[in-house]
Amino acid sequence: GPDSDFPGYENIHVGVQRKDRPGELLDLHPGDAPAASWTLECTARSTADGVEVTGPYIQNRLGGRFVYLSWGTVDEAGLFSMFRRAKLMFSDIEPEVLEAAARSGHRTGRLGL
Repeated sequence: GPDSDFPGYENIHVGVQRKDRPGELLDLHPGDAPAASWTLECTARSTADGVEVTGPYIQNRLGGRFVYLSWGTVDEAGLFSMFRRAKLMFSDIEPEVLEAAARSGHRTGRLGL
């Protein structure tokens, strides 16, 4: 039957949306999984305004760069239908943390859902 947290939705999954391609998602995970992780290929470079991060899963809109987490249902044929997404904003990362990540080439983020 429907998921108790999202009435009307079944077989909920979450993934990272590719830049400018809402239908292309990286590593779908069941919405009720105890944990989910993704490794995003990206490039970071220092600019006069701070660290600029680019890559196939880094969105770039007015207001800044971010990653979309997309939630949706997966039907019997494996088709994903998005019903909600969240922006994980790079501007919410402390500048010193982002600079250290650019130097090391690694950044781990954790998000409670």
